[in-house]
Amino acid sequence: MNDAVELLSPARDYEAAVAAVNSGADAVYIGADRFSARKNASNTLSEIARVISYAHVYYCRVYVALNTLLFESELEPARKLIYDLYDAGADAVIFQDASILEMDLPPIRLHASTQFNNYSPERIKFLSDSGIDRIILARELTLDQIRNISRQTDTELEVFIHGALCVSMSGRCYMSYAVGSRSANRGECAQPCRKKYVLYDSENRKIGEKYYLSMKDLDRSMYIEELIAAGISSFKIEGRLKGADYVKNVTAYYRKKIDSVLDKTGHVKSGSGYCTWSFTPDPYKTFNRGFTDFNFLKKNTETAAVMTPKSLGEYAGKIISAENDYLRVDTNLELSAGDGICFFNESGLSGATINRVEGDRLYFRTNVFPVAGESFYRNSNIRFQKVLDSADSAIRRINTAISINNECIAVTDSDGNKVTADISKDEIPQVENRDNYMNLIEKAFRKTGDTVFNVSEIFISDSFNKFYKISELNGIRRALMQKLYIERLKNYPLMPVKVKKTVPYYTSRLDSADNVTNTLAENFYRKRNVSLIESGIEKSVSAPAGYNLMESKYCIMKETGLCMGENTPEGYYIENENGDKFSIVTDCLNCTMYIKGKCEDEGTD
Repeated sequence: MNDAVELLSPARDYEAAVAAVNSGADAVYIGADRFSARKNASNTLSEIARVISYAHVYYCRVYVALNTLLFESELEPARKLIYDLYDAGADAVIFQDASILEMDLPPIRLHASTQFNNYSPERIKFLSDSGIDRIILARELTLDQIRNISRQTDTELEVFIHGALCVSMSGRCYMSYAVGSRSANRGECAQPCRKKYVLYDSENRKIGEKYYLSMKDLDRSMYIEELIAAGISSFKIEGRLKGADYVKNVTAYYRKKIDSVLDKTGHVKSGSGYCTWSFTPDPYKTFNRGFTDFNFLKKNTETAAVMTPKSLGEYAGKIISAENDYLRVDTNLELSAGDGICFFNESGLSGATINRVEGDRLYFRTNVFPVAGESFYRNSNIRFQKVLDSADSAIRRINTAISINNECIAVTDSDGNKVTADISKDEIPQVENRDNYMNLIEKAFRKTGDTVFNVSEIFISDSFNKFYKISELNGIRRALMQKLYIERLKNYPLMPVKVKKTVPYYTSRLDSADNVTNTLAENFYRKRNVSLIESGIEKSVSAPAGYNLMESKYCIMKETGLCMGENTPEGYYIENENGDKFSIVTDCLNCTMYIKGKCEDEGTD
């Protein structure tokens, strides 16, 4: 098995992609301007080509997300786009729609999106046997489930390691489509899970009003070694809607975490070069809703951010008292003017920007209304932000070694790429101070400036006796580094593409939740012995009442302490601000919650 481990970071745009690469990503994933599951994070073909040109110098892969369901009129444009991406040098396409497997495509790698609902071993084995190059596993899988899947396939496996969590199992959420005709499977999710809901029991009694479907952010950084041992080769950071500062901080955090594990396991990173940072990465200092490992080892509670879907930032301390124009606080943080703080009060989450700090007193330009004794958080760190925003806060370089003798000057990088320049001097004048001259040569060749290279070693033969002016040495160095840059790109390591195969599907029937929305996808499954195929829900005008709008391994009943195992009461439902009602149905045997569209006469007055 390949011993290379990949850190995969999100790229909303070119700026975020550069931040990811410079901070240590081995690969980035980016959305095209069509067919991406994050429509607000789309990029033109020329922008993606810029990202590829930048990333490939560091042997950093670029994967393009085309992970939406396709309608009939979109099949040919999608196929053409994949050809364009291949010509631009994209390393893989991330896809959801099975129609792509029926298309005449260039030899580009295909990664099965988590939107494929890569949860069951049967589905994953089918995709693996069909010739998919990589499978992105569902976030809901436990470590034991991942181990079991890995034992049954030789296909690359990718997991989400950090970032925002969808409450629903991927590819199985139709709630946004039901309430506003915006399909998550079409890249248009309105995020109804981040809205406030009223929870009612079967007698229509109000239990509470909170953000019951809003999950905390995922953090499985403490399980990297176990995941590598389980067969995971790629660790994905969520965040294609996040800015460059978030990407820089979180990527640097995981670069350090993964490197510390690689040193122990004997694995290697899949990218090239090394990174230096002028900051200490800390995920709590950028956007976060609090963190959860989401049932990775055992079923747990407090996985939802029920109080707010917004970022809390880092815990700052306690509020001692609230005076007319300032707060007195107990904190271990070094708070500064310009920092943002937040806290919970009767109106929910509130916050303000600090105007000045005097001892344990925080002053503000506007009135704030916290509660004495309550916790508060710093959700904007002005000093940290300034460091992140600086151009040299994350730098990535490729080490090179230079060898000089009387025949040639050679430069070799850390990946074995080598270029040379012949020695052209015939005269051998007397050098009065040889040691001083050798120091001048070494100094000239270490000036790599703003190139991607760093000179880590210089070897000058004892017999070297050619004389060059410093200006000549500088010219040779610049020419060699440019030549090495071109040589690296020429030798960019291509990844193997698996042969596509026709193997039987593991069941003969597909329902609407299997997301078939075009004839090519239908043909794909029929060739694999599927006889009955329901059209995907997105082909309907709306989701019917009683339809499973969401399937989740998170459960409101468990989170709120209402779960009683197999005896958990029925008839509970939630209601949004528009008066839409949704039934909560629990499968306690499999610890699964379903959110269904609720009929008006179903258990209501």
